[in-house]
Amino acid sequence: MSEQEAALVEAPLIPLQDSGLIHLADVENNTCIQDMDYYFYYDRVKKPDGNNSNYFSLQYREAQQEQWIICKSLLSTMFTVVKTQEVIRQIQTSLTGNIENEHHFRSGPSVKSSFLLSGYHIDIAAEPEVDRILFQLLTNIDTDIELLTTSNLTFNIINGFSGNHALQLNYGLLKTIVSGQNEDTKIIPINNIFVLDRFTKRLIHDNHLSINIEDVTNVQLAIQTQINDYRRAPFLQDMIDELERGLPKKFYKKFISMFENVPENLRNFYYATYILSVMLDAERSIALEIKLRTLVTKKLHDILKVIDRQM
Repeated sequence: MSEQEAALVEAPLIPLQDSGLIHLADVENNTCIQDMDYYFYYDRVKKPDGNNSNYFSLQYREAQQEQWIICKSLLSTMFTVVKTQEVIRQIQTSLTGNIENEHHFRSGPSVKSSFLLSGYHIDIAAEPEVDRILFQLLTNIDTDIELLTTSNLTFNIINGFSGNHALQLNYGLLKTIVSGQNEDTKIIPINNIFVLDRFTKRLIHDNHLSINIEDVTNVQLAIQTQINDYRRAPFLQDMIDELERGLPKKFYKKFISMFENVPENLRNFYYATYILSVMLDAERSIALEIKLRTLVTKKLHDILKVIDRQM
């Protein structure tokens, strides 16, 4: 380990304030912040005369990595760092319930965490046709056996440590499709992160974390309406053309190969976003996820406006 790396590892950890926020303006020289399995090292930039500037550089790495990754941009003292694990804790405290099935990953200098919260159930109509088609698309198994499906509300936090993404909470619709028994059992979880995107909210207001139980209640009440809107909006060729222009070529080709297997009369935003959600889960690119969610939400809004005008 180099002398510089040793200095980074041994940098002091700033204790969280009561609000769970760490203001870079309060950091005199440098600090190393651990968030779950990741380290983020902020170092104040010096002016040529040796005095402190109002900017910090950022380096980051995962716990098992030896090399640090240098962030190309600087952060001003206006920036506030929030630990993802502290956000999860405060969500649990504010909404009550136990955190279940939490998993997380890093994408560049950003972290995403997804989890369930006990007590927050959802009630949607059974969708055996949707479940069967999704199961066939993801397993390549054409089956007529009965599938057992459960649905849950997911909490998905995106936390940018370099100012690249605002701290946000996105809700998802998790389908878990189960087929077979014993050694033949297949379990397919699909977290649709698009269908509830209009309820996505930023979590910092007036330098405080803002988590409201009424927000979650509104989401629970609106789920079936959102599903119906996604199902009545056809996924037309102009949308496919936009994906081709805006997505990595390999990602786009994989999406098309799967979407073309959906029966033509069922090629709507609902099926398309389940496929995109599965692919994004494998891709683990937060920037691509945000880009796609923004595009899908806008196009859905435009298409529904046309449909409603014609009614």
